[in-house]
Amino acid sequence: MRWTFLRAFGLFLLPTTILVRAQPVIDVSWINSTIGSTRTYASPLSETVVDAGPNGADQYWDFSFIPDTLVYSTTVTDASTSPGSSSYLEANHCDMQVFFGTGATRYHYSLLNSDSSTYFGDHLIPPGVDEPYVDPLVFMYPFNFGDAQVDSWEQAVSFGGITTSFSGTDSSTYDAYGTLVLSSGIFTDVVRIKATSTTQQTLSVANTTYYSSTTSYEWSSRSVGASIFAIANVSTWNSDDPIPQTSQTVRVLRDWANTIEEHGSIGEVVLYPNPNQGQFTLRVQDAQWPVLYRVFDLQGRLLRTGRLMTETSTIDLADAEPGTYTIQFDLPNRTYSKGSVVIR
Repeated sequence: MRWTFLRAFGLFLLPTTILVRAQPVIDVSWINSTIGSTRTYASPLSETVVDAGPNGADQYWDFSFIPDTLVYSTTVTDASTSPGSSSYLEANHCDMQVFFGTGATRYHYSLLNSDSSTYFGDHLIPPGVDEPYVDPLVFMYPFNFGDAQVDSWEQAVSFGGITTSFSGTDSSTYDAYGTLVLSSGIFTDVVRIKATSTTQQTLSVANTTYYSSTTSYEWSSRSVGASIFAIANVSTWNSDDPIPQTSQTVRVLRDWANTIEEHGSIGEVVLYPNPNQGQFTLRVQDAQWPVLYRVFDLQGRLLRTGRLMTETSTIDLADAEPGTYTIQFDLPNRTYSKGSVVIR
């Protein structure tokens, strides 16, 4: 199975607002290539099948219900000195992927240019083998909303006298942009890539051919510079047993604070009247719009999520039970809390 953009570097995603916003164009600036930047990913332990939701402009995807479990971390390393670098001399970018609980580490090598990214292959420890692409996987920039790309690739892996040959075709479509809600926060400036991939695998010592077909969705954010959420639906079969077996994998960016290169800001926040009967005014100064807010009760349960587009906004919580609630404002790199609002 291949995560086209994660394996190439981990990319992408833009906001949903009441207004029609400019369509974001994907280019190399979406990728955080700063050496030492770390991303921690998780995969939910759940049998619930997750629907990818709608495509199109100005979408609002809410996946905050998905729990997570630690799986691996990815850190940008020096492509000239990382293990296996001698096999990928053209690479200028390397992601080190550490799988927790297994002791395995994989180094992804690629070349990032202003007009393209080329994925050359991996070095895996243990056992210390290279997995080079005979025909590298290429992604071209700029990539606009509605654009599609198709690329065929070949890969060969040799270990213990056995060679495994892979080949396939990846098709990637920039099919949506909007706002993404996860348990870790609310992300604006988000795009979604839908990818389909077909793979054929053969071993030099076997007559069986293995096949897979994958449809995946990957959300990424310019402010984070990395993939932040992904869903993959996979079907596998082989020449001896042609009945497909299906599965789904979900990947969530869990710790995104260390990936930030662009910083949002917010000025003074005024809330009035307080107490109130469920309607009050928020005045937010010196903000980068939109500002996303969340209202919680004292047990930490999420009551309301919304977007502020102007300095002064009226919030209607008339359907809320009398009590005390807290308000948080989510920006790309931090969460601001504004005390409590009392509803009588």
